[in-house]
Amino acid sequence: MENISKQYDQFVDRYREGKAPVSNNEARMFVLDNLVDPTGIHLLDLGCGGGEDARIYEGLGATVYGVDTSEKMIAVAKSNVLRPENFHVANMEHVPFAERSFDAVVSCYGIHYLDKFEQLFRECARVLKPGGLFLFIAHHPLRDLELQKERRYGEQEIATLELFDTKVVLTFPTHTFADYLCPAFFEHFDMRAFKEGIAISLQSTDGLPDYIAVKATKRE
Repeated sequence: MENISKQYDQFVDRYREGKAPVSNNEARMFVLDNLVDPTGIHLLDLGCGGGEDARIYEGLGATVYGVDTSEKMIAVAKSNVLRPENFHVANMEHVPFAERSFDAVVSCYGIHYLDKFEQLFRECARVLKPGGLFLFIAHHPLRDLELQKERRYGEQEIATLELFDTKVVLTFPTHTFADYLCPAFFEHFDMRAFKEGIAISLQSTDGLPDYIAVKATKRE
């Protein structure tokens, strides 16, 4: 996670300027549609960035906590949210919260920066209450394949992705569907919904999906 924190520290302002509003982003709307009644819940935002999504969750009535590895992103988040004391620089695989602290854990485009997900899923299960909600959005594995030099599905590479007319350039490890829906996921969670699609239709040039979204609940 050190690499991604350095990346976001370098272009925090450019990323925030280019990020589309949630209402224009189909993937992020998946999260809002599945937070059926967030009033009064304790929600953890993994990879919270500048806190734009967290502020929306707060507006819906949730008490929101956030972690991000980028110190600059957390500084921005603290300026955006209602409870800045709830936001911390931390690795999402080892968050500074007690067991069964949260009713929901959400991550929008955060987890795909990890090499593997087993520890993440264990950590999410640790901090969630029984039956708690886990929602995540990640870069689509078939888009990852397009970014690979050899295009060999199942072989992990470090991919480069350009955003906002090359104003932001990210690198991250490629993943498969099996990486996300691995045995560790099903050990701790029951999947309730799966979706793939195009997050922002006006930015798509080939009609292929660019994200996956998963809704799951922690096993009792």
